[in-house]
Amino acid sequence: MRLDKRGGEKLLGENTIGLIIAIIGVLLILAVLAIVAGFQSQDKENEQAKATLENIANKMNPMGSGDIENVIVYLPVGWTLVAFDENTKVLNGFTVPSSYTFKNSLCIFKEKKKVFCQVIKAPLLDQNQLFIHRIESYKRFSIGYDGIKYQIGLTELDIKKQSIAEQGLFTLHNFDDGTWKEINSIDMGIYYTVYEGDFKNMFENYWKSEESLIDQSIDYYCNKIPDVKKRFYEYVKCYGVGMASDFSLYTRDTIKKTKEESEIFTDCQDCELGYTDLKTDRTIGRTLFIGKATESLYLGEVVYLQFDCSNVGETCKDECEKWNNRYYVIEGVDPTGKLGNKILLFAGGGKERGDYIQGCLPKKAKVFTDSIINTDALKSADKLTTQLS
Repeated sequence: MRLDKRGGEKLLGENTIGLIIAIIGVLLILAVLAIVAGFQSQDKENEQAKATLENIANKMNPMGSGDIENVIVYLPVGWTLVAFDENTKVLNGFTVPSSYTFKNSLCIFKEKKKVFCQVIKAPLLDQNQLFIHRIESYKRFSIGYDGIKYQIGLTELDIKKQSIAEQGLFTLHNFDDGTWKEINSIDMGIYYTVYEGDFKNMFENYWKSEESLIDQSIDYYCNKIPDVKKRFYEYVKCYGVGMASDFSLYTRDTIKKTKEESEIFTDCQDCELGYTDLKTDRTIGRTLFIGKATESLYLGEVVYLQFDCSNVGETCKDECEKWNNRYYVIEGVDPTGKLGNKILLFAGGGKERGDYIQGCLPKKAKVFTDSIINTDALKSADKLTTQLS
């Protein structure tokens, strides 16, 4: 009995030690995974910072005297843009890197530690002071050049909702006067312009799947290639357009098997906010994507969506209310054929914004119909950069 007892105690001790070692091993693995996730998040922010800085500099440097350029800036949140001239080394506590001393430059800082810079051909001023701006929200930068200096002006940009304007293209109706007809409550979702950076941050070979063939049918890219194997190329081929890391656009016709072979379709100041088939203004809440055309929902239809925001979280209430608005069905039908009668709202560019909007909106909305918009009139208005939503 004594021998059995001591043997049992020995076995119990070994099991306890083994369990402790296993727990320590799991904790070490979790710590490593947390560190890796932190590095990936930092890498994504660094890519965003570089792309934002390059986008601004690429707009500024080709400018001639009298030119004005606009650029929208919103990422990465919490970083600070700082302009230096040939005589300034430190501005508001931010120190220009030694390699950019005595140069006109624009830098982007993260807490005065991480910094990227671009040389510009003249000082960038806000009024009579060197420009400095902490990125907290969407801003439109209007930059003018007089041959000696750049002058910048900032405008707050509310991309979550743009007010409906009088256009004279169609009859405006008051939602409360009974002219709107409720069809039913419909399942809702969101869609966004596919963004190169989402794939670049996830996959080593982010441009094209190794198993995907070149120049196949839309059905091939949408339905024959599994989603887990799709990369930027396959999604652009399926949905028709994609946004590069610098916010320029590739289309189904201009994208090739490598980025080097591909041609940029256009470089537009608002492309980071999304895009539409009719090349209309890229404002959030601008369009609907219908899974299947019906008697009530079809290309050119005007609809009003009403979400019940009473049960969403407090942090989402304002966001939810802003999507109770009028929309235009101008996106055509789902190329995958899988969506059915579901409606997708256009959230803009990239998965991060898409996930945010998706998390704040109820899964259903009441849908009310109005009159048909003439798509030719829409195109004419867009040529004049008319704000329609």
